[in-house]
Amino acid sequence: MIDTHCHLTEFPPFVLPEILAKAEQCGVRRLISVSASFDDWQKNQEIAKRYPQVIPTFGIHPLFQKNLPNDWLDILCTCLKALPQAIVGEIGLDFYHSPNACEKQQQIDLFSQQLAIAQAFCRPVSIHCVKAHNECIALIKKQKFTLGGFIHGFSGSLQQANDWIKLGFKIGIGTVLLKHNSRLRTVLPQLPNNAWVMESDSPFMLPENTPAVLLEIHQTAAQLSKKSITQITQQTTQNAIRCILSKY
Repeated sequence: MIDTHCHLTEFPPFVLPEILAKAEQCGVRRLISVSASFDDWQKNQEIAKRYPQVIPTFGIHPLFQKNLPNDWLDILCTCLKALPQAIVGEIGLDFYHSPNACEKQQQIDLFSQQLAIAQAFCRPVSIHCVKAHNECIALIKKQKFTLGGFIHGFSGSLQQANDWIKLGFKIGIGTVLLKHNSRLRTVLPQLPNNAWVMESDSPFMLPENTPAVLLEIHQTAAQLSKKSITQITQQTTQNAIRCILSKY
């Protein structure tokens, strides 16, 4: 199994060996450790050097763009050059938490800059999209971004999922699937087998969340899809590998 979206920088360094060992015991062999803020970049570099099963990302979350250094784009390029396996993320748009027009435009500008860097370095992206589906899709088309990636924490409609799939993205299925009233439970069985991956978004979303939760998410997906846990595990792992194949 591959956890395509977790925040290992949020765990105290002294507990990471235990967190990763528990994940491996549950079958999680690879993890994509996502950056949200500029402060995460150095931490993720160190984690990736220490733990070879970790693939780092470097990017600025749409809600964490304040107080960026003037040379942050240059530093982003340096990080990507230093770690060829790294992808760009967590980037995107969040119009739920930033509803005013000025902040929306700032997010669009930030997203656009990071998409351009990802395209230049031939890296897939990890996208955060909240209440901005149409705007995200439009910007990706406008930028002519062609490398795909992961749509983090998806909870939308089947039509929205298909919009992303047509652009070459994988749908990130996380702990929302564990909620019995979640729309995702009806959407998931209708998705193409090659279109979705798994994520924990740990340590967020649950009171005590770690990458080991992927086993429960896979078990739930197997029940909903009427497939074996082995089929689901192989399928989602292959989907993730294909998405990051050139950097895996």
